[in-house]
Amino acid sequence: MATKQTKTRATKAKATKATAVRAQGSAAPKKAGRQRALGQAGSAVSEGVVGSLKGLERIETQIAKLARSTVADTLGASRSIGREMGGVVRDVMTGALHATERAGTESAMSIRGVAKGAMMGVHDVRGDAAKAASETVKTVVKHAGRVGSDVSVVAKNAVDGVVAAVDETGQNVSHVATAAIESAIQAATEFGNMAGRAVRDVLAGIAASLEQIASTIPGRAPTKARAVVVKRGARGAKRPRRA
Repeated sequence: MATKQTKTRATKAKATKATAVRAQGSAAPKKAGRQRALGQAGSAVSEGVVGSLKGLERIETQIAKLARSTVADTLGASRSIGREMGGVVRDVMTGALHATERAGTESAMSIRGVAKGAMMGVHDVRGDAAKAASETVKTVVKHAGRVGSDVSVVAKNAVDGVVAAVDETGQNVSHVATAAIESAIQAATEFGNMAGRAVRDVLAGIAASLEQIASTIPGRAPTKARAVVVKRGARGAKRPRRA
C-alpha cells in the first residue's frame, strides 16, 4: 500500500515538473521578443535624431525652392528659353556644388534638392524637361569626376532629384529619366570605363524600379531607362579578341 502511494506521488511530481518546463519554454520567446524600454539617454538621442532628420528634410526643401525660383525667374526674363536653358541649369548646378564645397558639408542633400528645384523651374517656364535633366545630371557628374568625388553616388542623387521633380509635376517620368540616365553614364565614362560601370550599376536599380512601376499602370508603355543602362553597358564592355 505504501509503495503504491509513493509511486503515485512520484508520477504526479514528474507531471507537475514537465508542465512547468513546458510553460517556461513557451514563455521564453515572448520575453526575448519584448522591446527594451529606452532610458533617459536613449530617449534623448532618439528625439534628437528625429529632429535632425526633419531638419535636413526642411533644408532640402528650401534648397529646391531656391533653385526653382532662380531657374524660373532667370529663364522667364530671357529672350529664348530654348537657347539659354542649358546654360542656366548648368550655372545653377555648378553654383550649388561650389557652395557645398565651401561649407564642407555632405553634397548628397544639396544635389538632390537643387536637381529637383532646377527641373521644377524649367517646368514652370514650359522648358524641355528631358534636355534639362540631361544637362543637370551631366553637370554634377563631370564636376564630381574633376574633384575626385564618387561619381556613382553623385549621379544617383541627381537622378533621384530629377525623377522626384518630374513625378511631382506630372510629366513623362520614363522619357525624362531615360535622358538623365543616359547622360549620367556618358559623362561618367569620360573619366574611365570603371567610373562608367559604377554609374551604370547604381542607376540600374532606379531603371528597374521605374520599369516595375510603369508595368502596374494600365496603358503605360514600358520605360526605356533599363534598356539604356543595358545598352550603355554593352558599349562599355571590351570585345573579346579574335584567335
